[in-house]
Amino acid sequence: MGRTKQRHSSSKIRSEEHLKDKNSFYLLHMQSSAIIKNFHKFNDKVHEIQEDTREI
Repeated sequence: MGRTKQRHSSSKIRSEEHLKDKNSFYLLHMQSSAIIKNFHKFNDKVHEIQEDTREI
């Protein structure tokens, strides 16, 4: 009787860990997409500056 209860709780813990992994993966995905967006903005600025310096 006690064994089945223990097995159930360990599977519950496993599913909670899986959920945590999914959440951290989601956060990582959001962070990386934000970094990529910022990089593109930065890249555009660099090109603007390069064009401005060419004119001078």
